[in-house]
Amino acid sequence: MKSKKLNILFILCAAVSLIAVTIFIFTYGQAYVHSDTAIANRYGWSMVENKSLFPRTWNFVNSEIYAFRVTSLAAFITPFFHNQIFARMLATFIFMLLVLAGIAFCSKKMFKSNFFFIAAPLFILFLTGTESRNMILTEGTYMSEMLGITLGATLMYRIYESLNDKLAIKETIAYAIVIFIMTLGGSRYFAEQVLPMICACAGILFFDWILRHELSFKEALKRLTITFAIIVAPSIAGYGTYKWICSWHLMNAGRTDSLHFVGFDSLPTLIQSALITIYRCFGYTGDVSLFGLTNARNIVSIVTCTLICFVIPVLQLIKMPRESKAVKFFSLFGLAHNVALMSVVILFGKCQERYCLSTIYVCIIISSRYIWTYWIENKSKLTAIVAACFVIAVIIESAFILRLTIGYKDIIASHQRVVAELENHDIYKGYGTYWTSYMFEAYSNGDIKFGEIDAHGIKLDAWMWNNDRDRYKDDHCKTALIFTADENEAAQELLTGYLPQAYDSFIIPEVYDFDGFSFTYELTNLVVYCYDFDLAKKINDGIVDGRLSAKDTFNNGLVMADDEKDEFTFYPGGLIKGPYSIAEKGEYTITIEGENISTMQVSFTSEQNADDIVSKNVSTDADKQVWHLKLNNTVEDFCIVLENPDQPEAKVQRISIDKK
Repeated sequence: MKSKKLNILFILCAAVSLIAVTIFIFTYGQAYVHSDTAIANRYGWSMVENKSLFPRTWNFVNSEIYAFRVTSLAAFITPFFHNQIFARMLATFIFMLLVLAGIAFCSKKMFKSNFFFIAAPLFILFLTGTESRNMILTEGTYMSEMLGITLGATLMYRIYESLNDKLAIKETIAYAIVIFIMTLGGSRYFAEQVLPMICACAGILFFDWILRHELSFKEALKRLTITFAIIVAPSIAGYGTYKWICSWHLMNAGRTDSLHFVGFDSLPTLIQSALITIYRCFGYTGDVSLFGLTNARNIVSIVTCTLICFVIPVLQLIKMPRESKAVKFFSLFGLAHNVALMSVVILFGKCQERYCLSTIYVCIIISSRYIWTYWIENKSKLTAIVAACFVIAVIIESAFILRLTIGYKDIIASHQRVVAELENHDIYKGYGTYWTSYMFEAYSNGDIKFGEIDAHGIKLDAWMWNNDRDRYKDDHCKTALIFTADENEAAQELLTGYLPQAYDSFIIPEVYDFDGFSFTYELTNLVVYCYDFDLAKKINDGIVDGRLSAKDTFNNGLVMADDEKDEFTFYPGGLIKGPYSIAEKGEYTITIEGENISTMQVSFTSEQNADDIVSKNVSTDADKQVWHLKLNNTVEDFCIVLENPDQPEAKVQRISIDKK
């Protein structure tokens, strides 16, 4: 096949892939705006309400700030649209185009190649595992890793090469901005970008100085100093800014982002699990029929994953001595990157698709360039076979992803029906579990506000997770509790023992509810309870508001709690405890103010992390006790216990918690 025809063929494949994915995003994608996807909408509203890029009242998750993410772009876009669902998918689409531009930039500026026409379909169309598809094409959260890989490696390589003459100022500024924004997001980017880039620069310097003798020791040291400074300076600035923002936000650190070594006995099982997960990223599934589109796509998934992630990288390694400096540089970066990421996946048991995607992205760039260079441009015997197989694979994957759009209107109609039912009952604020509540806030275009709660116990607990804590303020309005059928059954003790009788309740039958474990929708009945007051009055919001309130505590019946003033009157033997909620690692000052409290016994407990709590009394008198508290790790079930052992009557008027 002639070069021009080959180029046209692969351009058509890339165009077909983009068209198929675009249709998917603006059809099924608009039915798939679940609570994680809608984080960007909520964050955008919070930015507008607080007039801040980093709203003080926002609760982040996993120690990560939305900086180098589609979330940031969507948060800026969504406030300008009434239709929040369309706006959210528009943000995903725009960010996808930015990532594709990054791949094209890498293809042209670093490798002087057209492998973009292979890499683009592999990235947007072939990674169609259920979770991977969500992370790239709908929620879009893990697209940014590909953008970081392609921009970071290309810019740094061009900077390094410019040192033969004079420093490339534009590339240096661009790289500094990219790294600053990345490290503004948190420490994970040191493993994904900063340390691998340092390894790549050090490796290529060793190659130029020791192996090829192109540089003197003095020149090599100079280049090492310059490149190290260009990498580290913006990283320190970004991470310093990140730590400053963390100091005045709840980051939910030490929860799902915590790393615990699984032990050597588990490593064989986890290696196997990691390999299976990589295949699942490409859409592999074990239970499919022998014939049909799903099985054809399964074969494509297995073959593609095997070639892209295993076979071709080995072939590239064999040819490495004869490769260009650009290939060596990217390969060094990619190797360091993948070793770091896969070590986390295997050693710490993070065998989920999302954590494997970044490793796959590196393999896509390496393998796409190899295919284009040795199997397409060189006109080998494999050229026609590779081209034909790629065309067939693109057709199969496009057909599969378009088939997923069937029935998307029914799902959207279901979401809109729930919103309409709530509005018909004059409900514009509600509370529910994470996957149930926030989805409908987005589909109401923000007209109905929601707060997430945990209703498994005998109290309502606020779940300060990817939300604005102002949602738990008393807005003096009617509110509703929304449960799925299963949640409703589990919440009966709370509904009958803790909350007053609802003035109305109704069922919304046969609605699509999102399952956050399988990333699919399931039909269920929604049960709605309506109250003529804001349930915020009854929701335990932990220590996020800097105090322990009556609604945050339990007592043994020998304490009179004033819900309005948050005051406690202790009779002999009276005891309160609470809030049984998250307290982040750090140091705190606990101040207890009241009357006749000098003999009040105070303790700090946790059933899960008792050894991580260190407390010391600073001062005690008749009307105040001050305690210093140090938490060596984040405590999930932090509890303050106050007991009046012998006083006829003691009053506590305020319990404040200040984090240093």
